[in-house]
Amino acid sequence: MSLSDLAGEPLIIPSRKSRAKEIRGWFEKIEEEPKILCEISNYMNAFALVKAKVGIAIFPATMDFGMTHTQVVTKTIVNPGHQADYVLVWDKNRSLEGLAEKFLGCVQELQEKE
Repeated sequence: MSLSDLAGEPLIIPSRKSRAKEIRGWFEKIEEEPKILCEISNYMNAFALVKAKVGIAIFPATMDFGMTHTQVVTKTIVNPGHQADYVLVWDKNRSLEGLAEKFLGCVQELQEKE
């Protein structure tokens, strides 16, 4: 699905400020204005709104609504494709231990490869 296909459609987007800002930025890049119906924090509520034909939800693919309904389909935005950005934050005055330390090491190793 192309992002331009969603221009003018009533959109239900995540209420997290970073996600909402990112989605708005996607539309800016294609010089379109998104028609944001509402921002919502719970993807289950977004699914319910979509099921009730209120609008179209844009949520990360990792949220995979995990539900099926004959009137609800999921599609990937591929034109242009988008990737969500994440950051790691921790207290620099506190040493990490165990699994947290190993996880950080894996992330740092992946960054070095890029």
